[in-house]
Amino acid sequence: MKQILCALAIIATVFSVSAQTNETPPASSTYRLPTVTVYGAQLNETQAVTQAANAVTVLSGEQIKPGGIQNTRELGTYLPNVTIFDANNDRSPKFSIRGLRENNFATGDPAVGFYVDDVPYTDLNSRGLALFDIEQIEFLRGPQPGLFGANAPGGVINVVTRQPGDVWEGRGGFTYGNYDQQIYEASLRGPIVAEKLSLGLSGLYSRRDGFVHNKFHDNHPDDKETLAGRAQLRWTPTETLDFSLILHGQKFNDGFIPTYYKGHDKSLFSVNRDFDGFVDTDTWGTAFKGSFENEVVKVTSISSYRNWKQDLLQDFDFSSAPIRLGFAKPELEQWSQELRVQSTDETKQLKWLGGFYYSNSDLNNNTGSRELTPITLSTVPAPFVILPTSTFLTRSDTDAETYAIFGQAGYDVTEKLNVIGGIRFTFDRRNIDRSKTISAPASTFGGFPAGSFSSTNGVYSASEDFTDISPKIGISYHCTPEFETYASISRGYQSGGFNVSNDTEAGAK
Repeated sequence: MKQILCALAIIATVFSVSAQTNETPPASSTYRLPTVTVYGAQLNETQAVTQAANAVTVLSGEQIKPGGIQNTRELGTYLPNVTIFDANNDRSPKFSIRGLRENNFATGDPAVGFYVDDVPYTDLNSRGLALFDIEQIEFLRGPQPGLFGANAPGGVINVVTRQPGDVWEGRGGFTYGNYDQQIYEASLRGPIVAEKLSLGLSGLYSRRDGFVHNKFHDNHPDDKETLAGRAQLRWTPTETLDFSLILHGQKFNDGFIPTYYKGHDKSLFSVNRDFDGFVDTDTWGTAFKGSFENEVVKVTSISSYRNWKQDLLQDFDFSSAPIRLGFAKPELEQWSQELRVQSTDETKQLKWLGGFYYSNSDLNNNTGSRELTPITLSTVPAPFVILPTSTFLTRSDTDAETYAIFGQAGYDVTEKLNVIGGIRFTFDRRNIDRSKTISAPASTFGGFPAGSFSSTNGVYSASEDFTDISPKIGISYHCTPEFETYASISRGYQSGGFNVSNDTEAGAK
């Protein structure tokens, strides 16, 4: 029977509530309508400094309402020239754009920069996010060396969530689809102390039954479950100061990763596995943002911490025989600090932005396989058989540290002609500690019992530094307020690093 890969939503509801006054105005007075909040498609403050010579796609409104875009993986449907594919599992998506393709094994730096509320995601593992309560999503194509602290050669995706303010409002949505797909989304935000302190709360829960039939167990093991939430406390003590504390967390519980073994499986949707498998992913983080703004300048500071970890166990022999289970247990810790200073007077011909950026991420990973049947090693004079249960384990600890100074300026030569220039200096330090072990509780040598067995190889530690200077120049002409033509040249940069899958230090570089 033909299967449908994606669930079709058949019900979606959204509501919005705003606080209104109950006072009745005098008959002779002018009646003022209550405040109406409009979520429109416009560039945020960072890009508004120098809008010229940028290819930008902005998603908002109907595209990101409940029942619309649900996760990072679905952005590939809406962003031009972007392909997002799964590597190992769809909770760790990878990007491909303009010939730049991220690898399947989470080695190296991203090709596309990723921000959520000014918090950078600078690794290849943790960008598989549930997207909810979103105001807009911006994609700036190509290198942006002078605008963002965490830059990438393919461009930058900037996700902006709805912010709490001085009006109480709520939103909610429910979607139901095939395979018993259910998505519940809700948010509430408003003032605790008028014009001083406000709170925002939002969350999402979703689940979906599997659509792949496992003949061995006669079940559908590829089910999915998501639980995510975000809380923001915003304090505006004066007209010039704005502080926000953000807490966020997400939890994914998934089953079998759909795979196909030709000659053994009936089809992509009918497989034969003795072990269903699971992928559990947990992430949480916090960020503190503070800004000072007057008529001349705005200073913004963003400090963030994030922890992400995953526990994966799947059938690696892709058959109904108990031969091999594959596992992966990566855990990431990431710190970042970004400081931006920019002009605020839009009437000036010269508009500028400059900043400093620092990040440190530590990725600890244990990957390998559990052998459930005897393994014969041919690298010794006599046959050496490792009896079950043996473990092949690769341990790696990679540390990525980045410092960057960046800036960009735009100058209005005339009302219609604008030129820009930007530059970025980056220093990256990459470290790795790596080992590979083989162990078994029992073994035989030449047909005789040899007891337990263990071996260690592929052990090395390495460190390397990388530096880069990335410029950008551009010119734009506004033919009309709605039509602009531009040209720009920029240099992209992607740091070097180490490939943890290689057993030698020379091969890992």
